Amino acid sequence: MIRPPNFACLKDYVERLDDGDFWSPYLAKIRARQDLATAGDTTPAGRGATYPTFLCGDLVIKLFGGPGPWRQAHAAERAAYDRLVTDDGSDPWIAAPRLLGEGRLFEVEGAPWPYLVTSRLPGIAVSQVDLTDDQRVALAVELGRQVRSLHRLAPTGLATLEAWPAFDLTAGLARSSLPPQLAVQTEAFLAKLSPFERVFTHGDLTASHVFLLEGRFAGIIDWGDALAADRHMELIQPYRDLFACDKALFRAFLEASDWPVGRDFDRKTLGLALIRQAVGAAQHHAMDVFEPIAQRYPLAEIATLDELAAELFAV
Repeated sequence: MIRPPNFACLKDYVERLDDGDFWSPYLAKIRARQDLATAGDTTPAGRGATYPTFLCGDLVIKLFGGPGPWRQAHAAERAAYDRLVTDDGSDPWIAAPRLLGEGRLFEVEGAPWPYLVTSRLPGIAVSQVDLTDDQRVALAVELGRQVRSLHRLAPTGLATLEAWPAFDLTAGLARSSLPPQLAVQTEAFLAKLSPFERVFTHGDLTASHVFLLEGRFAGIIDWGDALAADRHMELIQPYRDLFACDKALFRAFLEASDWPVGRDFDRKTLGLALIRQAVGAAQHHAMDVFEPIAQRYPLAEIATLDELAAELFAV
């Protein structure tokens, strides 16, 4: 009889995330429950995950537990899959995995270790591919179209920022590359922004979560950061990671998504980037949405967040 996994500290947990031998008995239990005996061998899905995630033939098994807000992450991803398959006849299909099975490993209140079994997207992550300039533009356009469809889905059932453990702006920004002289302006800067709206956001559109097949967009994985949040929360991750701060790619994405670029677009995008950093620091083991921005822009020479917003996001 196996017991819930136990970890001495966060470092111990992180080091075990892609340890197939450690997770083998737990995966065997899931495979038996879900009748996956012939699905194929299980292998780690890759480094950098927040929760143990394994490939099993054409399926993906993801477990939730250990240090951190796993309850919220599990609920967010589970709710996202519910909404992604809801079709009222007007919303185009979202290219994402499909939920095929779920359960909990243990009937232990503090450590049930719930899991999700999903389909596996074809192709590989953008982070593993060298793209041509034309392919990058095509990717920005296709991703923009997907985000347009996503934001049109009703965010019913999705968590909001209030559902996450209280995130600390000061602590979250301290874990980023944003210089202190800018970080201290955050609360006053946010107070001046126009009211936030709520749409279905993925929240973590990085090069590791967007997939390509034969050089073309194939889909989006990892919906554990999905929220009913202001649409501008969506922008910092693709801007800094997928598009490497390239404004031409950023504009192609915005145009394809029919983004409502208002007068305060640059300030609102930065404001939601600041919130995304704080929330992400509470969600993940490591988070820095201002990297590689800090390597590309002289942040130490920028005096105000208004100036930074214009420098980064004026389109």
